Amino acid sequence: MPMSGFYTNAFKVGVGLIANLGRFDGFGSRATFLWSTFRHALVIALKIPLQPKVRTLRFSGLTIAYKEFTGELGNIKTVFFDEDENLPLPEKGAVVLDVGGNIGLFTLFLVYKYGRERFAAIHLFEPNPGTYERLRRNLTANGLDGFCTAHLLALSDRAGTIYMESPHGYSVLNRISETGTVPVECKTLDAWRVENSVGSVDLFKVDVEGHELPLLRGAPESLTAAQHLFIEVKIEHLPEFYELVGPAGYTTLSRQDLFTGDSMVLLERKETVDGSR
Repeated sequence: MPMSGFYTNAFKVGVGLIANLGRFDGFGSRATFLWSTFRHALVIALKIPLQPKVRTLRFSGLTIAYKEFTGELGNIKTVFFDEDENLPLPEKGAVVLDVGGNIGLFTLFLVYKYGRERFAAIHLFEPNPGTYERLRRNLTANGLDGFCTAHLLALSDRAGTIYMESPHGYSVLNRISETGTVPVECKTLDAWRVENSVGSVDLFKVDVEGHELPLLRGAPESLTAAQHLFIEVKIEHLPEFYELVGPAGYTTLSRQDLFTGDSMVLLERKETVDGSR
């Protein structure tokens, strides 16, 4: 997404979070948010070069560490206050792959909405070391280490070392790039599943900033092992995306086109004629 999109949206993010200020737990957390929002305004509107701080918000019984000026505060608003996708999950024993875990907001939302007793295991993949540390911190702070496992790993169509970048310091845009300077380990999802003895998957979530097609090309067996796929995909990549997932038996349950040029798509894999999935 162009950086102008973030600047244009910054005011809406601040107003939206302030409108939900009553959901924050205690005066300290509200004060932290308001001070952090003020600092964001100074950086965005006045271009004052403040150094980002890692801060902690508490709301709805959750504890979330985020880094200022990286888009993470805006993502808290988007995930917890704007969106409420009804994701089909089994009543218990759900296995989830959260690919592009960032600081863990999607997983925290799942646990907040559905309850931890509904999940058997959640695996989160975040290759950027700095973002990964905040992810681990958020899982531990919310008592989720027992069934949530964070992996410092990129997933693609090959194994080896690849490079990442965070455009303008925005960790929410962490992406694999030929111009990246952060080396990270990379595997295919199919190889990772074999190594970690992960079988069927109830929900396969993907948000990898434009790298979704290489990831899926390295995961043909994983596609047939998952019942639902929830993915952010570039709109211009949709034709090739559907060609990749179609043979695995997926049909679209919902699709939402975003102002960023991405589309959020929820798909379900139907049973085949012989009854297998």
